Amino acid sequence: MHKRVNDFNDSFMNVTGILVTAGNLYTYIDYLAGYNHSWLGGNFIDDFSVGIPDAKWEARFNINFGYYFLTDNKSR
Repeated sequence: MHKRVNDFNDSFMNVTGILVTAGNLYTYIDYLAGYNHSWLGGNFIDDFSVGIPDAKWEARFNINFGYYFLTDNKSR
């Protein structure tokens, strides 16, 4: 995220992942890496505003399972 204020440090995030399905079960697997990004381990006070000048890369590995209940549309 390129910040408009010149004195602010930009925030970066890269997400690489896949979706695996098996019937109604959906599994999202992804790896997130970045810096000056609160959701990756930074702080919610400075990351999306002024940023931290020497912020280190931080990462998170995420797995999300979801089961989707389908309805029978024929009865409508």
